[in-house]
Amino acid sequence: MYYHNNKTHCSTVTKERRERLKSEGICVMCGKNKAIPEHILCEKCRNIQLRRDRIRRMRAHKKITYTDAVYMGLCTQCKKEPSIKGKRLCQKCYDKAMIGIEAMHAANREKKNKDHIWRGLNNTTFLKDEKGGK
Repeated sequence: MYYHNNKTHCSTVTKERRERLKSEGICVMCGKNKAIPEHILCEKCRNIQLRRDRIRRMRAHKKITYTDAVYMGLCTQCKKEPSIKGKRLCQKCYDKAMIGIEAMHAANREKKNKDHIWRGLNNTTFLKDEKGGK
């Protein structure tokens, strides 16, 4: 109630406090610790602010980005389940990825890499003429 009755006074006092702390090199959020060089927040408050910004951004867009998923420890594929320790995928997505990798390797073994891009480049680069020379 006090704030609504004295809105202009509160905003003026807050701005003055912020400017004073900023000029002294003190964190404008907590007012206790020294601010990081070229920033107005200390390390602890900056991490809090970054976390709040990410949460706000996710709520606004209702979409979790790859970076946000990594930061939150979620699977980067489905962005719902926690990731396996040392990996960026949950167990379910990891199993799917391994099945896909095995299928790709099987297909390459079956073709014996005849259609692989490097084979075509090597054939054109090291093409021999009819006499057996280059």
